[in-house]
Amino acid sequence: LLKRLLSKNANSVTEEELMKLVELTNGYSGADVTNLAREASMGPLRDKMRSKTKEETKELRQIKFQDFVSGLRSIRASVSQDDLKGYKEWNEKF
Repeated sequence: LLKRLLSKNANSVTEEELMKLVELTNGYSGADVTNLAREASMGPLRDKMRSKTKEETKELRQIKFQDFVSGLRSIRASVSQDDLKGYKEWNEKF
């Protein structure tokens, strides 16, 4: 999912960093990961808005790993481990 979402925007996220993001988002739903990617994509825009000179504001920079790390501070898993356990048990019964 992360690869697909990243393919839509210029980014400098390496395969190794992508695997780290997979670890960091363990337990996140698809919607949670999508929200994280959306938040990370705002990083370049926020930097551009903070830029003081016209030269720096001509082009957006690529999305980078640090944008995801910053996004993890505000985007959390919406499904608890207890909920996941309950869903798995229900799925096994039915």
